[in-house]
Amino acid sequence: MKNKLTRLIELTSIRPGTPPKDIMRVTKLAIDTQCRAVVVNYQDLGLVQKVKQANKSQIQVVVVGGFPWADRTWRDTLSFFKKDWDEVDILIPISFYNLKENHDKFLNDYLDPVKKIGKPIKLILETTWLRATYKEYWQLKLEALTKYCIQNDLIVKTNSGLVPHSFDELVSEIKTIRKCSSKVRIKAAGGIKNLDQVKYLKSLGIYSIGTSSVELVNVLNKS
Repeated sequence: MKNKLTRLIELTSIRPGTPPKDIMRVTKLAIDTQCRAVVVNYQDLGLVQKVKQANKSQIQVVVVGGFPWADRTWRDTLSFFKKDWDEVDILIPISFYNLKENHDKFLNDYLDPVKKIGKPIKLILETTWLRATYKEYWQLKLEALTKYCIQNDLIVKTNSGLVPHSFDELVSEIKTIRKCSSKVRIKAAGGIKNLDQVKYLKSLGIYSIGTSSVELVNVLNKS
């Protein structure tokens, strides 16, 4: 059981308007299959905690923050609910990518209120969007963001799932990230669909895998 592949999985349910019963069902599945974590929006943290308590589970709870076009009130919300989550996946605003300078200052100002809470942060780099937008320069952009994560003890998350992604693209992006440091923690997300892909990502030493696929979790649980 020690090497169970589901222990890498962060089972995700963040689609707006998901019925409470489905949030609870996904949480129960994540617990039963020994997933690493369940990922939800802050509105659903209470439901997840209810299922955790009913099952006496220690599963990690990950909340999502910082949507590309949102204002910054989400940081106050995360602070208010800080007892209900263990880690946070944070999207970088689209406006960041249009900056010509002061990138580190922007990220410091953006993240500092959450960093003060003192819990692990995964910074979502949107590697697919970087590739499509910067074309021949995407690797340089990705390396710069990865170095920022290393310097600030952040976990790198590849994608939010907002942009379509292939598994081959994901692997090449992970290898680019690894060029910066063999020790950087990576949450792989985007284009992960089957058992062999999960095994391959495990061989790359990733920190965790994000997926919303209940079917994939069930396959991994039987492997």
